[in-house]
Amino acid sequence: MRPRFQRIYICLDACKRSFMILPITYAVVEAETKDSWRWLLLNLCDNLGVDKIRWCTFMSDQQKLKMMMWKAAKATYVQEWERRMKEIQEIFPKINKKIEREFDKGEEWLAIYAGRDKYEVSSSQGNRAKFVVDLNLHECSCRKFQLTGYPCEHAMSCIRKMCLDVKNYVNKCYRKETYVDCYQHVICPLNGPNLWSQTENDDVLPPVFRKAIGHLKLSRNKTGDEPRNNGPLSKLSRTGQQQKCSYCFALGHNKKNLP
Repeated sequence: MRPRFQRIYICLDACKRSFMILPITYAVVEAETKDSWRWLLLNLCDNLGVDKIRWCTFMSDQQKLKMMMWKAAKATYVQEWERRMKEIQEIFPKINKKIEREFDKGEEWLAIYAGRDKYEVSSSQGNRAKFVVDLNLHECSCRKFQLTGYPCEHAMSCIRKMCLDVKNYVNKCYRKETYVDCYQHVICPLNGPNLWSQTENDDVLPPVFRKAIGHLKLSRNKTGDEPRNNGPLSKLSRTGQQQKCSYCFALGHNKKNLP
């Protein structure tokens, strides 16, 4: 009984240490099923820890951005790289613009200091909207502060009131030094198969072939008296169609008993 390939899971240490930006891991499985997804996530929990996975957000179908990132990475001269990076910037707005927009919206709110970095923020438009902000914990009851990692308009009203520095309340994941730190870990090079050591074990068999899910297109050989479609010119004219319909009607053919 020779072993047969089923799955392989790969998590590079450099990617694991810089997982905030780089791809964490990849795997090859026999099929995309609940069982294979569960197996992948269990391995991921072992690598990163359940506590970190608990706060992760999983996204899929990002092929558009993926291709743009690859084009920028494969650029061989500076001008092309700058053009590729500009394309990416048009899809992910700069964080500074988002912060400035929230800062301007802060004028529409009135912040009242309650003590211990807590504020009661109410609308200056006269409606009943009111939120609680904790600058020490970087939290707002609207939850936008916690979800985005930068102050919402309610928190901005508190920052404006106290003349504080906005940068101190922006998550470190948006800072340039964080991006630089992500690339300090090195993926070690690997020798080719010509330098791999040989084992005494037999080669692993390929995975079991699986038929594609969906309706299979059945094709049959037409008999000699059946018309064959050889392109647009083989279509019957209107007169020919009328003659054919009359012939079928005379024989009593219909959709149910038409051979």
